[in-house]
Amino acid sequence: MSAATVLRAAALAALRADPLLGEQANGVYGRVPPGAQPPFLSVPDIASVDWSTKTARGRELRLAVLIEVDQADPSPLGPLADAAETAILALPRDLPGWRVASIVYGRELASDEGKRRRRLIEFRARVLAT
Repeated sequence: MSAATVLRAAALAALRADPLLGEQANGVYGRVPPGAQPPFLSVPDIASVDWSTKTARGRELRLAVLIEVDQADPSPLGPLADAAETAILALPRDLPGWRVASIVYGRELASDEGKRRRRLIEFRARVLAT
């Protein structure tokens, strides 16, 4: 399996297993279903570039977590973002077919759109094939 597919599956599993996210979010999605009600989280597609060495195939991946809350009650946004960041940074280092060399926080983007408030948290992961 591709590194992006494996990392995305691990990220979704970690976010879904987090107790705070399970309690406060209405869902954690790979693809947001029509009619999903905030607050919820999603993991968009992952960008991947080569990060190979002379002896191992590697990938540098850009993983993002999108948190969406209702503009009328934005109070869950901070705790959900903190829990999501903690869950992603604690991902297991051994994934099927890949070894995670590093996962680091990249940047965060915040936006208000209509009745929704969003925060996108980006991470950079570097992995080597096992």
